[in-house]
Amino acid sequence: MLQLALQIDLPAARPLVPVEACMVLCDADEDEILRHIEDGSLAWAFNIGEPTALRREIRVWRDALLKVLRRQDTPMPATPEEVISRFLPQRDLRTSEIQRLFSCSSQHVHDLMRTRCLIVARAATAASGPNAAALITRASVQSFLLRGLVR
Repeated sequence: MLQLALQIDLPAARPLVPVEACMVLCDADEDEILRHIEDGSLAWAFNIGEPTALRREIRVWRDALLKVLRRQDTPMPATPEEVISRFLPQRDLRTSEIQRLFSCSSQHVHDLMRTRCLIVARAATAASGPNAAALITRASVQSFLLRGLVR
């Protein structure tokens, strides 16, 4: 996949990396990246698209991408639950946090809420400030990611 081992770092606050970013970092086209995801050489990818969407919205776990970029032989987690537990806080999440975790737009998060892929624990209670974001159940975020696991 790669010609060189790169000493690159990616922000931990964005644990799910869009395929487009993988394409740039790996100097590969979309088909190559998707092939590597599906054959397991680029492990732990999730489709964060709506279930009825025509196009998948694939995100690759940051640590799996870094392992490939750095050509490391470090062991990967054995289960998707273990991967998710490494980046998903042990509490309900604000919509703004999900937007950052998923590397997606606020509209995408709202569409996932509208289609009940993400379940609201508490609606937004203010027009601005920290209470302007809805609170989403952690369980629904985890279930959504598990359903979207790309194998």
